[in-house]
Amino acid sequence: MNVDVRPMRHSDVPAASALSQAAYGHPLDERDVRLYLDLDPKGWLVATVAGRIVGMGGVSVFGDQAVIGLMATHPDHQRQGVGSAVFTWLVSYAEARGAGRMALYATELGAALYRRHGFAELELTDTWENSTAPRAGELTPEVLPAPADTGAEPLSSRDVDQIVALDAEAFGASRERLIARLVAELPGRCFGIRDEAGRLRAHVIAQRQRIGPAVAGSDRDAALLLETALSLPFQEPPRILVPRAHPTAAALLQRRGFTAPRFTRYMLRGTAVSPGRRSLILGLANYSVG
Repeated sequence: MNVDVRPMRHSDVPAASALSQAAYGHPLDERDVRLYLDLDPKGWLVATVAGRIVGMGGVSVFGDQAVIGLMATHPDHQRQGVGSAVFTWLVSYAEARGAGRMALYATELGAALYRRHGFAELELTDTWENSTAPRAGELTPEVLPAPADTGAEPLSSRDVDQIVALDAEAFGASRERLIARLVAELPGRCFGIRDEAGRLRAHVIAQRQRIGPAVAGSDRDAALLLETALSLPFQEPPRILVPRAHPTAAALLQRRGFTAPRFTRYMLRGTAVSPGRRSLILGLANYSVG
């Protein structure tokens, strides 16, 4: 079988979403895929056989740290070298960009491939879902619902530098372009808590379908941010991706009606320890950018 690997184009986005349905059982939001392409246009690939897209994957590089994600192979072409061809290219690309540390979130099916490429498991990350949260139709920038009055402060583009600094402490590298894009595209859906000196100590961004990125080191801050986020409408039952390293998130989410139907393995290459402080991460942005 002849597998061709090439850069993903914006015209490939609908096919990528359909491929995710076949591979994962649910479609990717096309806006997410376009965001990945905008952040790192050369880091996202598709694999084709006879002109048909049968595999994909990508990498986002943040300084000396990279996150590999969106790895998917159509069920009809699994175990035929498609995933390995894409993954080998992504690792080489990240290395060429100066990323000495790489992270990814692996399903059981993919973990063996990543171990062969030198990745080792650090911990588990759970996908929590809440089917009781309020839902709306298509959410647009003009939809600015009033959140619950929890004491969390609305954040805007003026606060991006502080959000980036707090996010970098938890994630392990600056994600300025990602954070700035999310804050700009999600007005009225970003909140924070400050300390007595006015410094931001916790924050949450409620995306249209998931909660995160979110950073909160204390049970109280985490509870307030979750209450604020869950008072907003979502396009579908909201998900939140939480490292098991966070000490209180599981209990908080269970009390709010969340269930954890699946998990992924957080795997690293180039370091034996987390580059950030995962005990602060209340919610990932997503599995493709961390």
